Amino acid sequence: MQNLLRRWDAMAVILLRFCYGLRIAGPIIIGTCGISPWRLALFNFIGVLIWAPLVAAVGYVAWYAIEQWIGRIKHVQIALLMALVLAIIIGWIVTQLRRRSGDG
Repeated sequence: MQNLLRRWDAMAVILLRFCYGLRIAGPIIIGTCGISPWRLALFNFIGVLIWAPLVAAVGYVAWYAIEQWIGRIKHVQIALLMALVLAIIIGWIVTQLRRRSGDG
C-alpha cells in the first residue's frame, strides 16, 4: 500500500478529501509514506480548491430543487384551500336552502 501511495501520492492526497470515513486514517497513512510536508500541503490545498466549490455547487443545486418542489406544493395548497372554501360555501348554501324549504 505504501508503494502505491508513494507512486500516486499527489492523487491520493487530492482524492482523500472525497473519501468519507478516511478523513482521520488517510492522513496518517499518507504521512507514513514519507511525503514532504510542503508537497502534502500543496496537494491538500489543490484538493480543497476542488472539493469546496463542488460541495457548494451540490448544496446550491439541492436547494434549488427543494425550492422548485416547494413552489409546486404552494400551488397545490392554494388549489386545496380554494376547493375547501368552495365546499364550505356550497355546504352553507345547501344548509340555508334546506332550512328555507323546511320552514315553508
